[in-house]
Amino acid sequence: MTRIGRDLFHADRRWPARMPLPSIGGTVRATHLSWTDGRTMRGLQLIGACLLATTLTSMTAGTPANAAGATHALEHPASHDALLQASARQGFVVVALFTLPGCPFCETIRREQLRHLAREQAERGVRVVEYDLTDHKPFAGTRTGADPPDAQPASHATPTALAAALGIRLAPTVVFLGPDGRELAERLVGYQSSDFYGAYLDQRIAQARSRLAERTAPR
Repeated sequence: MTRIGRDLFHADRRWPARMPLPSIGGTVRATHLSWTDGRTMRGLQLIGACLLATTLTSMTAGTPANAAGATHALEHPASHDALLQASARQGFVVVALFTLPGCPFCETIRREQLRHLAREQAERGVRVVEYDLTDHKPFAGTRTGADPPDAQPASHATPTALAAALGIRLAPTVVFLGPDGRELAERLVGYQSSDFYGAYLDQRIAQARSRLAERTAPR
């Protein structure tokens, strides 16, 4: 598992392990702030000023920026099992982003990396999807006591259950899955640099495509 920096949200805490500060280039840990330290207070005032400047810049940009943000959404499959079946038929790698609500790093990956990949997914031999770690809504075709044996297995019952089955507890996490639901390449956890992340992403896709070709080659 590769962790790209330390910009992570935890599924239990819902708080980033480390948060970037706009316009400063540093980082701050919430648990390390002392409200009685004068220097910390001055630092917080500086942070607040930077955040205010960032907010005002976004407000000045107006509706077009907000409208552009609305296009960052990725596909949320109705059924993970059906997605894997399509992967078996069509031979694509599933590139799945696991997210948490309010996770800024997840939105960065959507905007800077995966929305572009999604537009080229047919040419790249992948299918880009997103799952919410807190989503307990059952997938279509989820098995119940009265369902036939070929219904979707319980481990794929919900996005939350799927994440648990894969051992995913941090967001953002990107995994590369084959038709059997197993990982074809090392997962990417966290986000820091767009340049490095893009290179890691391309490397993992190439590795996953190669392993998928090996598994499906005639013997």
